[in-house]
Amino acid sequence: MGAINVVGGSVLTDAGSLNATVLTLGEATGNTSGKFVMGDATGTGVATLTQITTQGSGIANAIVGGNSAASTLTLNLSSNAAFSGKLGGSGTNENNLAFVKQSAPTLTLSGLNTYTGATTINAGTLKAGVATAGADGAFGNNSAVTLANVASAKLDITGFNNTIGSLAGGGSTGGNVILGSATLTVGGNNQTTSYAGVISGASGSIVKTGTGSLALTAANTYTGTTTVSIGTLLISGDGSGATGVMSVSSGATLGGTGTFGGNVTVSGSGILLAGDRSTTTGILHAAAGKNISLVSTSVIEFTLGATATAHGTIAMNGGTFSLNSSQHISFDDLGALEGTSYTGLITGVADPGNTGTWIIDNSGWVGAFSYNAGTSSIDFHLITAPEPATWALLLFALAAGSILRGRRNVE
Repeated sequence: MGAINVVGGSVLTDAGSLNATVLTLGEATGNTSGKFVMGDATGTGVATLTQITTQGSGIANAIVGGNSAASTLTLNLSSNAAFSGKLGGSGTNENNLAFVKQSAPTLTLSGLNTYTGATTINAGTLKAGVATAGADGAFGNNSAVTLANVASAKLDITGFNNTIGSLAGGGSTGGNVILGSATLTVGGNNQTTSYAGVISGASGSIVKTGTGSLALTAANTYTGTTTVSIGTLLISGDGSGATGVMSVSSGATLGGTGTFGGNVTVSGSGILLAGDRSTTTGILHAAAGKNISLVSTSVIEFTLGATATAHGTIAMNGGTFSLNSSQHISFDDLGALEGTSYTGLITGVADPGNTGTWIIDNSGWVGAFSYNAGTSSIDFHLITAPEPATWALLLFALAAGSILRGRRNVE
C-alpha cells in the first residue's frame, strides 16, 4: 500500500496487517488533526511503516491502539525522522500499543507518549525529543524497553530526562544507552531484567525505581550519580568507569558480582548485598580508592554455603568502609553449616574495632564476627542456625497434634 494521509476521523486497521510507505497525520493547510487507530474489538492491528510525520497546525495527531491487547507499530525508516504526534491516547484501549524500531536511521520522538506496550529497538537510534512529564514521556508510560545486541541499536536521551518501565537486552556488540547529561529512571513496571549494553554519558545519571531487580552486566561509563530508590540494582560487570556517587535509599538494595566505580552511601534500612543471592561465591568489588558509608540501621547481606569460603564477599581496594558498632548483618542460607568459620566476608578493610556488638538480623541465628589482621578481613563463625527443614517438621508436628486433639474432642 502507498502513502496514507489521515485528517480528522480515524483510519482503522482491524485484526489484520497494514504495510504503507508513509503515514501522515493532519491537515496540510489547517488545524485538523489525524488519529490512526490500530485494531478494534475483533482483534489487534499490525502496521509496518517506512515513515511517520505530521503536517499542519493540529495538536492532537496520534497513533493509538484499538483492542484490549496491544497492537504493534513497526517503523522501518528509510531516512531520519522526527515525530511530534502522540503514541497512545486517552480513550479506551488507546494506550494498548507496542512499538518496534527497525532500520538504521534515527527516529526522534518529541510527543508526550502514553502507550503502555513494549518498546523494542532492533536497529538504529531511538532518540528522546521531550522530557518525561508525570507518567508520560518520549518512550511511553512505563514501557518495557529492549535493545538488540547489534551495533546500530541505541537509546539516546541526551538533553531530556526520561522514565522507562524496564531495560533489557544489549550485549557485547551493541544495544547501548546514551545519557548525555540527562537522567534515566528505570523500573516502574516492577519487572526483573538484565541489561548487557553499555550506558554512557558525561554527567548522565541512573535512578532505579520499582520493586523488581535490574542487573547491569557491561562496562558502563556514565559519570553522573546512581540512585537506588526502590528495588534492587546489581552491578554484575566492570562498572569502574561509572564513577559517580552511588546512593541506596532505605529499603532498597545495591549488590552484584562486578565492580562499582563510585563512592557508596547507604541510608536508613538500605541493603548492601555481597553477590546476587544466587551463589555462595559472589564478590562485590569496590574500584580503587572507593569508599562505602552506612548508617547504624543499614544492612550488609551475605550468602552462606557449606564451607569456609562458600559465601558472598565485599572486596575493598584501598578505600574506607565505615562499619558501625551496631552494624546489622543478614544472611541468605544456601546450605550454611553450624560450626563453620567463614573467612573473608569483607576484605581489604581496617580493623573496625566493634565486631563484637554487630547484630545478626536472622531470627535464631547466633555467631561471632572477628577481625583478621593478617588478611585485613572480617571473618564469621556460625554457632547456631535453625534449619528451615527443622522448623517445617516442628510446625507440621504441632499442626498434626492440634488435629488429633480436635478429633479426640469430637469423639
